[in-house]
Amino acid sequence: FLSNTFECTCRFHPYQGVSCRIGEIIKGKYPEAWPTWGDVPSELRDFWFNEFKKYFYWLPENDDLVRRNFEIRGAKQLKSMFAYARKTGKMPNFLSPDNAEQLRKYWESPDFKKLNDQNKKNRNSDQGGVGPSLHTCGSILVTEWRRRYKQKLNRDPTMHELYKDLH
Repeated sequence: FLSNTFECTCRFHPYQGVSCRIGEIIKGKYPEAWPTWGDVPSELRDFWFNEFKKYFYWLPENDDLVRRNFEIRGAKQLKSMFAYARKTGKMPNFLSPDNAEQLRKYWESPDFKKLNDQNKKNRNSDQGGVGPSLHTCGSILVTEWRRRYKQKLNRDPTMHELYKDLH
């Protein structure tokens, strides 16, 4: 059962296993060489979401939030899988050889390299003289940090407290 927590509309609760399941659903049916989530036809994303519904349930009034979260998590999963493939040279085994080759060619294209370089510059840019924004909370979700602080402080932490400790 999925629900919202801390009035956060960008996370599943409980979180464990949800992203992995989304990744497995994507891997189960990825018939073309789409380089990004936005390139995947909406009909296929609808199919994936319907598969997701077979594993999780939620209150009907949360349908839109769950779909939004599914889209966010799916995009991150796909981006992560392809970033790993680019970094290691190991293409995901759910891609056909032809699709893997098409993606390799896309990643080697001048347009992609230009976009990738610009994104690197953006991530490393100095904001307001304080250096690049750096998250120091590791793989623990901010919502989990918030829960821990609430338990420790016996109150909800302020946004400033969270930001100060996690950056």
